[in-house]
Amino acid sequence: MSTQRTTSVNALAHEHGRRQHLIALVDMMDDLQDAVLAVDELGRVIHMNRAGRKLTGWAAAGDVGQPLSELFAPDIHLDRAAGALAEPTSIELIDGYAHGAVLVAEPASPGVRRRFRVHLVPQRDAAGEVCGAVLSFRDRGSAHYLLRDAHKMLQLVMDNIPQFIFWKDTSLAYLGCNRNFARVAGVDRPEDIVGKTDYDLAWRREEADYFRTVDERIVRTSMPEHSILEPQLQAGGKQAWIETNKIPMRDEDGNVVGILGTFEDVTERRDLEEQLRHAQKMKAVGQLAGGIAHDFNNLLTAIACHTELAMHEVPRSSPAYTDLEQIMHAIRHAADLTQQLLTFSRRRVIQQKLIRVNDVVLGISTMLRPLIRANAEMATLLAASGHIRMDPGELEQVIVNLVVNSSNAMPDGGTLTIETWDTTVAVGEEMPHGDVAPGVYVAIRVKDTGTGMTPEVKERIFEPFFTTKGPGEGTGLGLAIVYGIVTRANGFIHVDSEVGKGTVFEILLPGAEATEHESVERVVIHQPPRGTETVLLAEDEAAVRHLAERILGELGYTVLAASNGEEALRVASAHGLEHIDLVLTDVVMPVMGGTELVQRLRARRADLRVLFMSGYTGTAGVDRFLDADAGFLQKPFTLDVLTHKVREVLDEPSRKASSQ
Repeated sequence: MSTQRTTSVNALAHEHGRRQHLIALVDMMDDLQDAVLAVDELGRVIHMNRAGRKLTGWAAAGDVGQPLSELFAPDIHLDRAAGALAEPTSIELIDGYAHGAVLVAEPASPGVRRRFRVHLVPQRDAAGEVCGAVLSFRDRGSAHYLLRDAHKMLQLVMDNIPQFIFWKDTSLAYLGCNRNFARVAGVDRPEDIVGKTDYDLAWRREEADYFRTVDERIVRTSMPEHSILEPQLQAGGKQAWIETNKIPMRDEDGNVVGILGTFEDVTERRDLEEQLRHAQKMKAVGQLAGGIAHDFNNLLTAIACHTELAMHEVPRSSPAYTDLEQIMHAIRHAADLTQQLLTFSRRRVIQQKLIRVNDVVLGISTMLRPLIRANAEMATLLAASGHIRMDPGELEQVIVNLVVNSSNAMPDGGTLTIETWDTTVAVGEEMPHGDVAPGVYVAIRVKDTGTGMTPEVKERIFEPFFTTKGPGEGTGLGLAIVYGIVTRANGFIHVDSEVGKGTVFEILLPGAEATEHESVERVVIHQPPRGTETVLLAEDEAAVRHLAERILGELGYTVLAASNGEEALRVASAHGLEHIDLVLTDVVMPVMGGTELVQRLRARRADLRVLFMSGYTGTAGVDRFLDADAGFLQKPFTLDVLTHKVREVLDEPSRKASSQ
């Protein structure tokens, strides 16, 4: 008897322990919005959380122990067998009536159907036996939940839209916004904007005035306004440009009750559009500059050649000779300006050659002295021995522009120094020039003791058309062209300057070694060479054509002159192409240009030697001929340069002939 009593007591304790486990589990969920309840293995309710008691109205102690059939429709059958609790279950119920008793404490409004989804999770004791279950459910069809979920979804959608959204009432007070708008307006949360006006937000006073002017017009006219471009100072100090669309909000009767607005930050797009407009403007300027330089170089060539002829006839002791020297000096200055225009417009043929930097500096040293002020001194310290590969004319232009810039910075005189040296940049070595690739370089330094620059001026000196000179005193192209030439040659440039302490420009140009059959370009002065060959001359500028025909004829050449490519074809056919030794042609001519002329002539005779000349090349396609027994002569040129270049092209071994 004692044993039976002990067994009964143990069973009761075990049953009590299982019930307490279920009750404790439900108590942990007392703060949930879902109703949660525990049932024993027979389907009887033994405990509910706060939401369950509120939803069912089962608050009295006597309600505990009621079967689930009192809550749910009897077709669930959870109270008929413990086996029904063995697997997790999810059941959709509508209305939830059972034996005439409704699930919820207050019946639904007429015509409103309530929807419940019941989730059942079985619970097992330590022995693995089913000891009951935990059920959860929610009134998913009530107006409260529907409205709350709809509001959350609407706010979620708005907060994830990339546009900035806001809405106001007719008094222009804010009723709401999305998270993006709240961020730029300077409020922590979208709901914090309710009741505020534009004057309470991050905008400037004049911006708020403008926003409200537009809003008032929309309220007054009931008309939307689209694609309004407006400046906006956003929270955090960012100055932005926004594109806004605003429409009137109407009630069911069509009355305007507020304004709905959206905008996008178009600052980046506007900057890109501005850059595109600037690029198009610069392209037009480049085309204009190239066209002017072409015609101007033709005139300079004629002036230079006639001046050179006159200098041969006038004694050096004559004052007239000094005047002619001044004319040549002015021509060189004009030629430098047109070279800047051509480089800026990218209409200049670039002929890279293996050169010594010191040879180039020495070759133009006599020209540099007149470029600096009379009260300034110039010194050269040329220690470099290495070679570089670039266009000699471009290197000359770099040095000349830097020298002119330094001279202008010394209005009261001073010292200008040009230095060169060889240097090597090691891996990981920090350089003032920036991120310089390791390797061997030739360095050039142009230093002056002038006025120096402020940090603001130093920051902009390489910008095209930026100049600190007065109107008519500078183009603002010189240093921009220097920067373009150096970077195009894979070099680096650095400027160090301080007000009152002068300026130092330092350039690193990659060193180069001679390839097979390549020699170093040197500056050598010769007497005008003579010749007996036949030259077909095509030039549309009459002054240049007559001069070239005259000088080459005086040196012994037979010259066949034509004013364009079409006329040159007829002259070549009449004389016999096999008897022509060189074609000397301008690139840009009316009727037929030089490249088409050469293409037609070489179709009949592949080894024909060619020397192009031009004030600019544009897109005439001369580049493809330069490596095929063709030379190039940049206008303006002197007679000495012309005669030596003609002789050079004629004397060069024919690669086409040797390859056959």
